[in-house]
Amino acid sequence: ALMTDGAAWLGNGGSTTTSYTGLRFTNVTIPKGSTITSARLQVYSPQAQWIRYSFSIAAEAAGNSAAFSSASLPSQRAKTVNLVNHNDDVSWAATTWYTLDEMSSLIQEVVGRSDWQSGNSLSIIAKGTGTGAYARKFMSGVDRNATTAPRLVVSYSAPNAGPPPTATISVTPSTIVSGGSSSLSWATSNATTVSIDQGIGAVAPSGSFSVSPPTTTTYTVTGTGAAGSVSQSATLTVN
Repeated sequence: ALMTDGAAWLGNGGSTTTSYTGLRFTNVTIPKGSTITSARLQVYSPQAQWIRYSFSIAAEAAGNSAAFSSASLPSQRAKTVNLVNHNDDVSWAATTWYTLDEMSSLIQEVVGRSDWQSGNSLSIIAKGTGTGAYARKFMSGVDRNATTAPRLVVSYSAPNAGPPPTATISVTPSTIVSGGSSSLSWATSNATTVSIDQGIGAVAPSGSFSVSPPTTTTYTVTGTGAAGSVSQSATLTVN
């Protein structure tokens, strides 16, 4: 179903074998490797509806789903191995939100892919499986009203990034006379990159060397790891 009038359907739209609906969600900010605890579609019924319908729900098996078009239809996309089947004969009221089936396994399969990144696009593809050629229910689309467009509601726990980095830095002695020198020492843990300012740049996780600045100078070491970054400073006073 390509939405041209602001509405789309779930179920069969004139065929029991070729009825597909694609829902593409952009800027899905789920970190790669997250554990999906719940995922559901919420759709808005624009009218009173009562008909038995059934369909299967899959996600596109892609790390960043491309936009749908007449040349790139939902039926042509690779689907996830996991899918969810829906079948009911429930009356829908007009101007009402409805929450569909739990489908965490679909989203888990996508965010677990090597090519998934937070902020990518994710598509849900529904295929009608009922016996009636027009066994379908309508839902409001983004073309009609963005506030009533289908929603993808996901609960997840982000992957464990490990312990936060730590850093220490010191100058010994901390006070020198002009022309003298001091030993600058630092140490970090859980950091993949370490740098010191004052034009020093990238350094080893731990180390030391002699410094001899002409004036009082503050040195700051910054360690960055998977769980964030940390900075510590030490000042060398020059008399």
